[in-house]
Amino acid sequence: MTVHIRLLNESDPVIISKAFQEQGWGRYAEQYIHYLAEQQNGDRVTLVAELNGEFA
Repeated sequence: MTVHIRLLNESDPVIISKAFQEQGWGRYAEQYIHYLAEQQNGDRVTLVAELNGEFA
């Protein structure tokens, strides 16, 4: 089992949104796109956990 923590990147918003929606959480990709823009501006740090290469 490999756990990796990294910064949010451009491919993450859709993956994260889909995973949360499958669990019944109303999170949409636009929210994570906004987080990414804030991160790129230096206003936010968003960490993403991966387990064996997949969003956790």
